[in-house]
Amino acid sequence: MRAYGLVTFQWSCHTLASHGQKPAHTEWLNRTDVWPNRLFAESLREAIGDSGPVLTWSHFEGTTLKQIIADLDRFGHVVPELVAWMTEVFENRIVDMHEWARRDYYNPGMRGRTSIKVVLDALWKSDGVMRKQFEAWTGMVADESRDPYASLPPVEIGGTMQDVHEGTGAMRAYQEMMYGHDKSNPALAEMWSQLLKRYCELDTLSMVLILEHWRRCVGLAAPR
Repeated sequence: MRAYGLVTFQWSCHTLASHGQKPAHTEWLNRTDVWPNRLFAESLREAIGDSGPVLTWSHFEGTTLKQIIADLDRFGHVVPELVAWMTEVFENRIVDMHEWARRDYYNPGMRGRTSIKVVLDALWKSDGVMRKQFEAWTGMVADESRDPYASLPPVEIGGTMQDVHEGTGAMRAYQEMMYGHDKSNPALAEMWSQLLKRYCELDTLSMVLILEHWRRCVGLAAPR
């Protein structure tokens, strides 16, 4: 690969069969020492299928699929059907919730910022329904004073407390799991894996929680 080439090692997806119901969660994390980008795309297609909107938070997901297409060609992977599927996703199926937050929504707690963690934190403290949904869907206790990202507890791995709360931390955790000191220890590698999965799962669950909040704001869902 070229220097700083894109490695797509993980995705998380929460699928809504109907609004207000518990979403179904699927996920994928690369655990083998191979170029994972094609496996990333193939497993994602299996999860989200060939139709329906795909909600994201930023243009990054679409840009990532475009880069995978370029890399498939560069590395000699001839998979026209997979390329056509990814093209359809980023051209017609992606709905960017960040654009809604940026253009159409304001909450004083956001203080002019629109990252998913900031928006979730702003709503979390004031929306009891959101916290009830979180508890019902995850089985975790919703602490009103701390949003879910801040509440993810650290895990002791090899004698050191580790946590993953943001993207840079996720990249570092993947590096440790795959190529660090703990790579040859299956138990410790699995602990890194669980850290990565629970963080990524929370990212997509947060989008569902925020979407449900917005639906209540505009009268598409009744407060409960």
